[in-house]
Amino acid sequence: MNEKESAKVPNLPKVPKDAAVALAGIIRFGSGDTSQHVWFSLGTALAWQGHKNLAIRALRRAELLGHPLAREHVEALVSVIDSYGDTAGRSLAS
Repeated sequence: MNEKESAKVPNLPKVPKDAAVALAGIIRFGSGDTSQHVWFSLGTALAWQGHKNLAIRALRRAELLGHPLAREHVEALVSVIDSYGDTAGRSLAS
């Protein structure tokens, strides 16, 4: 979502621009690679920054590590991506 679009949406959470980088650093250089919560947080931060495909990958990792909400978030993101593909005349899921 660009700045003009995000300005139109009230109560949109503000995610710091470096949040995803910080979480990736925890995963890479710390012990976050086995933490379902760090992966879930990374997926959420990436989704709010507009990186839907990367967010799905991070949330999938959180799901594999046992996070209880990761699957629901992935399903919501996939539906957004699929609806975008439908409006462009093609489906991204196929």
